[in-house]
Amino acid sequence: MNRGKHDVVDRCDSLLGGCYFIPRYIWEVMGGLNPSLYGWGYEEHDLSLRAYMMGFEVRRINSIGIYHRFQKELQEPKEGFPNTYSDYNAMVVSSCIFEDGVFEKLYYPFFKQVAPVPAIIQFEDAIVEINEFRDFVQSKRMYSDSDLHALCNFRLPTPREQQEMVESAEEKVEIARTAKIKKNKK
Repeated sequence: MNRGKHDVVDRCDSLLGGCYFIPRYIWEVMGGLNPSLYGWGYEEHDLSLRAYMMGFEVRRINSIGIYHRFQKELQEPKEGFPNTYSDYNAMVVSSCIFEDGVFEKLYYPFFKQVAPVPAIIQFEDAIVEINEFRDFVQSKRMYSDSDLHALCNFRLPTPREQQEMVESAEEKVEIARTAKIKKNKK
């Protein structure tokens, strides 16, 4: 496996995947894993964004490569909760990370258009627990959303860009439905 320079430790904004080494005191300040996350997916973004937002550095070590066995059971639906972990967890992380009103105004309308209905229902059913952890996260943050965006080199989509994403998603769904109807007619 070639990951570039092997003796490099990079500062980064957010990590996806990997093996995390977090000192216990930082883990405790951060509140550990978000208790609202379900299954797998987005826990890495959640941990790294919360760490960054709470003033800790997030680093990636190029020379470490850790392999794990792919687990088929992770893809199989659990009773009462189909394979919508990723969509549900994306909503949980977005609602906990951003300041008041941002998720509700920008992200939730988008998720309601593109996420599977079971993920939306699971999110709405868990909103009390999600908001409890959100309050904890917000009380620990050292950066505002605008500071976080500058640090992470990203910005929130404008309402117009948000609407364009929703329209694009709706168009893709309609194309898929039309193709399915044509296929069924054959």
